[in-house]
Amino acid sequence: MKVVLVSNGHGEDCIAVNIALALLKEASSATIEAYPLVGNGHSFSKENIPVKLQNPTFPSSGFIRSLSDALNDISKGLFSHLKKQRRLIKSATENADIVIAVGDIFCLWQTRNKAENTIFLPTAKSDTFMPHSGIEKWLIKRHSTLCLPRDEVTTESLSRSGINAYFFGNPMMDNLLDTNPLEENAPDNHHLIGILPGSREEAYKNLRFIDSLIEKLDINATAIAAVSPSIDTSELSDIKHCTLSSQFKTIINKADVVIGLAGTANEQAAFLGKPVLCFPGFGPQSTAQRFEEQQKLMGSNIHFVNSQNKDVLLTKLNELINQEKQPLPTTNQNAAQAIAKKILASQTP
Repeated sequence: MKVVLVSNGHGEDCIAVNIALALLKEASSATIEAYPLVGNGHSFSKENIPVKLQNPTFPSSGFIRSLSDALNDISKGLFSHLKKQRRLIKSATENADIVIAVGDIFCLWQTRNKAENTIFLPTAKSDTFMPHSGIEKWLIKRHSTLCLPRDEVTTESLSRSGINAYFFGNPMMDNLLDTNPLEENAPDNHHLIGILPGSREEAYKNLRFIDSLIEKLDINATAIAAVSPSIDTSELSDIKHCTLSSQFKTIINKADVVIGLAGTANEQAAFLGKPVLCFPGFGPQSTAQRFEEQQKLMGSNIHFVNSQNKDVLLTKLNELINQEKQPLPTTNQNAAQAIAKKILASQTP
């Protein structure tokens, strides 16, 4: 059985990996290939899933939210790269038994020649902040046979439109609990601040700004930044007040508060009950619009301040540090396993 994964974003890559590993538990003889539409596919490579598509870095980092974003990317060769992506994905899916698209409608569109075997996980939209349009619903129905949204309200909405939609949980929230010790322990009398600067090019500017914010703190605190594998830490030698770490799960489990200018990582921290302070950053992934959407999606654990004024941000940070802590979930979610079983059961002989 050949499975082709198509995803468009770091968080989407992680979801696709979770599902791939769950599929291999159910069908160990399956062969799986990954076609990330954005980035280098590090999440797949880490789990020994072959990555068949390499991507340059465009100005938007794959996060197009405006006409100017699109025009900047086009000027850097976006169209020719999209043609290459389409050619490779079409060739790969022609003899695939299962195609899994994780991301937005464009991601699904890239798999469109294999609709009878395509499963779509629409991660980019939710009825909580941005419902799918009528055209998008028509495309989902036309180009996929099974849709697995990120939440129940979106699933119900798509089902009412005649889409074969089911909800088994959000696989980006799978297995987040972590009891490992931090490599950089905070003193007992220190608050632990987790830093999530993002996984794309803007993360460098985001982290430098956060580092200057931490410098002004007048409380006992240790700040540890969870740095994505896509970030070159050699370019961050000027960071003086945040420790850099690869222990993402451990950080969001142990943090008292999180400063988050990320996408999926913000939502994962909020899912664990951590207060996440976010504000406009320095790129297309960390805009006010993005964090307002996260706030609608994740509720009261996302605290968006529409300002880069450091005094305003420090006041809010102090407030969040001192608020009552929420307990961590008692068990790990494993939506990917339920999704894998549904995918396999939905395949016609």
